[in-house]
Amino acid sequence: SSNFDRKTQRRSFLVMEPQSSQGSHQPAMEIQGALETIYAKGSGWFLFRGTVVACVASMMMSVETNMITFLTYCSEDQWDLGSVAGDVLVVCIVFGIMMGTLVFSPLGDICGRRAIIFFSTACLVVFGIVSAWAPSFWIFVVLRTCVGFFEGAWTVALSYILELVPTETRGRFTMCANVAWGFGSVFVAALAWLVIPTLGWRWFTSLSMLPFAVNLVPLYLLPESPRWLLSQDREEDALASLAYIAKTDGCEMPCSELIPTAQDIFDADIPREERTFGFYVKRMWSSYRELLSPELRWLTLRVWAAISFIIGGYAALVMFDVDVLSEELGLDVYSATYAVLEKVLHLSPRSVGHAPKSVSLLSGSAGSTCTFEYEFILWVATSEILGAVLMMPFIDRPNLIVGGGRVGSQVVSYALATIAAVVCGYDVPGRLVFAYAARGLACGGSGVLMIQIPELYNTAQRVTAVGASSIASYPGLGIATAIVYSGWSDSAMMWIAAIALACGLGFTACLPETAEQKLD
Repeated sequence: SSNFDRKTQRRSFLVMEPQSSQGSHQPAMEIQGALETIYAKGSGWFLFRGTVVACVASMMMSVETNMITFLTYCSEDQWDLGSVAGDVLVVCIVFGIMMGTLVFSPLGDICGRRAIIFFSTACLVVFGIVSAWAPSFWIFVVLRTCVGFFEGAWTVALSYILELVPTETRGRFTMCANVAWGFGSVFVAALAWLVIPTLGWRWFTSLSMLPFAVNLVPLYLLPESPRWLLSQDREEDALASLAYIAKTDGCEMPCSELIPTAQDIFDADIPREERTFGFYVKRMWSSYRELLSPELRWLTLRVWAAISFIIGGYAALVMFDVDVLSEELGLDVYSATYAVLEKVLHLSPRSVGHAPKSVSLLSGSAGSTCTFEYEFILWVATSEILGAVLMMPFIDRPNLIVGGGRVGSQVVSYALATIAAVVCGYDVPGRLVFAYAARGLACGGSGVLMIQIPELYNTAQRVTAVGASSIASYPGLGIATAIVYSGWSDSAMMWIAAIALACGLGFTACLPETAEQKLD
């Protein structure tokens, strides 16, 4: 049944005899060794193409979270609705994203990386474009919930990049996905600025799907992760995937056999046509349960604690930066973050001490809620790119005495972010710069953490671990929201944010270093 499974599951564009079959003298190699030999001898074209395509796919979550504010106010304006309708829209989108993350993360480990990325991206494009022309608000809500659901597969794209790049530069290549997140934020802000005032919000919604629509063809042409294929005991398919990569790079296959390194092999003897819906539900549950097995429980709990504290501290900095500090400095802005949280948590600017006094991110006539302060939104989004780029020279160098590797780069970034956060809680010169720096450093550090998490788990559990960690960050976000809009003094809020970052730093420092380590 295993051989039958291998034959039926091979992709049409991978049906080729590996070039190594012509010479039986070629040695058996591990996946990582085979990939690095191909990259060393080849043109590097596949590595570049694969990274770009996967990074565009990973932008989907960033695009949706940054679109929520625009869609909420514009849909209310379009159908002349009250704020309750906006509440429903935002809650449904967030619920869709959470459910998509819960579902697609384990499916990425069960069904394969490329298959889930392509399927989710195709559905995202279809539902995204159709939602733009919804005839009624409630149809719009249903369609945007579906869009949020399919965006939950962003975790799979991150793991796909991780499994294909060379060990020595794995951090820098995978960090490109976090840079892509920042570009997604900038893309949405720039597109809204160009399109909403001229063509309207419906065209803005449709055109936001353009990068993903264009990405479908190169995404379809990517091979499945050979590391995942080998973890499923599909050596022939893994060799075919490597042969495709070698052919794309213009070099020969370096091996004729592969040496398995995955710790676990799941479901290799179950043909796809025998896998029922109940099988997938059971397998998904077992994937999450495995994260809390005796062997992984302590590691998983440390990871969840680290990401909850870090995301909580980072979220507090974002909200303080654009919702509290900006008002005190007279910048007259209203952040997308607060607009979303106001809808979800029913916060009222009139009843929350440090909330903005007016919806001043919205500009234009008093009768319209579909115009915005685009320049400020675009400027704020740049911090997400800057923070990720700053980490790239250090994350693959664990030999550095200070600030090197996954752990060292995070410790330094969180430590500096903690200091900057405390300073910006007081009325000092350059206060906005300190706030911006704290946000960028915390963002860059959290990006490194999202690389380290999948590296800590084996191939059969990797995407599930990323998805579970993403869900584990939600409590930190909720606590940060309550603190920033509590009405407490600025110094108190920023001290709490700094303590959260310091706690995250402590848990991160206890995680194993993964730079230059081979993946299981």
